[in-house]
Formats: sequence, C-alpha cells, structure tokens
Amino acid sequence: MSNEEENKTRTYILREMPVISQAHAISSIGSNSFVERGWFADCKNTDEVDVVPGTDPRRYVSDGLNLEGHCQNSSCSAYGQSTRSIFRWGFRNGGKFTLFWDEADCKCPLCGNSMRPINCGFLRTQWRISGYRKMGVGQRPEHVSTSWKSTTGNKYVYFSENSELVEWDDRFTIEMMTSELVTYTQHDLSKKITVNNRIVAQIFISSHCHKHYQEGISERLIVKLVEKLDEGEFDPDDQEEKKEYFETFPIWEDKRYKLIW
Repeated sequence: MSNEEENKTRTYILREMPVISQAHAISSIGSNSFVERGWFADCKNTDEVDVVPGTDPRRYVSDGLNLEGHCQNSSCSAYGQSTRSIFRWGFRNGGKFTLFWDEADCKCPLCGNSMRPINCGFLRTQWRISGYRKMGVGQRPEHVSTSWKSTTGNKYVYFSENSELVEWDDRFTIEMMTSELVTYTQHDLSKKITVNNRIVAQIFISSHCHKHYQEGISERLIVKLVEKLDEGEFDPDDQEEKKEYFETFPIWEDKRYKLIW
C-alpha cells in the first residue's frame, strides 16, 4: 500500500484545544515564532480529545501519527492561526518517524510548504518514543525510552499543551504499530431484551464500530438500536460470511440499520 493510500483523509477533525499561557510551553509557540531544528515537545505528559466530523482541512487527522506545527508561509491561510496545523504522517516509513531525518517531509496541509513539527498526536494505534533530551548547561542528556502505549476509538492522544519545548538529539524517534488494537466497550441496556430466546442485559461494542462515526453511528446510537431488537431473531444457518445479521433492521429517525450480532 502506498503512503498516499495509507493516509487518505478522514472526515475527522480535532476540537479546539485550550490554549495555556506559560513561558516556553507548546501552547505559547505562536504561528510567527521561529523554532530551531531539533526542538520538540518534551513528551512527558499526554492529554486526549475526541475527534469529531468537520470540514477544516487544516485539522484533519488520520490513523497513526499526526504531526502538529505552524505554517511559516505568510501567504497561506494557515499562517497566523492560533491552533496548529496537522500533517498526517500515518504509518509512513513502516510506522517510524525520526525528527532529524524526517521533519523535512512534514508539510502544511494547505500550501504544501515545509512545516516544522513541534508536537504530535496519535489515533487508533500503538506507539512509543525513544531518544535523548538535551538538558541544561553542565548536565548530561536524559535518555527517554517509553513502553508501547495505545489509543483506540475516537480518542486522539497528544502531548500536553503545557509541555515544554526542548531540544532532542538526532536519534529522537517515534514508532507506531500498523495493526489496529481491537478493544470492546461494555454497555448495560436500560432494560433486558430477548434475542433468539436468550435474555440479554448488556452488550460489548467493538472498536471497529468507531470507523462508522463519520456517518453519525455512535456507541450511544448502537445501544438504542440494540434495545429495539427485543424479541428479535436471526437464523444462524443462513448468514453471509459467518456474520449473524437480523432479518428485521431496526429503524432510528427514519433510517434502517444493519447490525452484526
């Protein structure tokens, strides 16, 4: 699969993140600020925010790694924006990004000019970082090597807005696993239902369902649809691809939905 195919634009966008006023913090690095090569967030703490449907191409994100920075092209409409623009790195280079070598490939999503990344975020992937943070005068560099961390569903995990901008050595690397980590979320039904003569009190929703979020299919909606299946049945011997579909599709707001049980 080509990089272009791997990084197809999703109709997901990040909510406005809070701007925290703190000297040398990531949030205080304005779009007009010049950042030296090799400087990046300290990667000590993370926050998370939900991705939501949106139309601002400056803020689209993709599965995998997303690099954040400010466009320095004064003729670009991204220039001067308070929120950072996002370059969808995805799983390029086999799921690896090295700041020293690869930052030149980070481009403004609007004008295509080089954009120096100062922070990053992750969506539906496993990731880890390694490298040496340069410390103050008279101090040895600090070695950083994290264990694998993960983010699933619609949670975009990024390094905190009040992270400090620090200098990294040329070995600073971010790695991602390309395989999706599938998780299940438990939901209790507001009332028990009967399906194929079995009483059901709770369901588990696969993280695969989050891929349909752009069509407005949320976990809350899935729970409501399941509750409408009370007294429903399906024939386990007459199914396609070994998936159990209900013959009667539940309807919500004049739309019919096909559920896999």
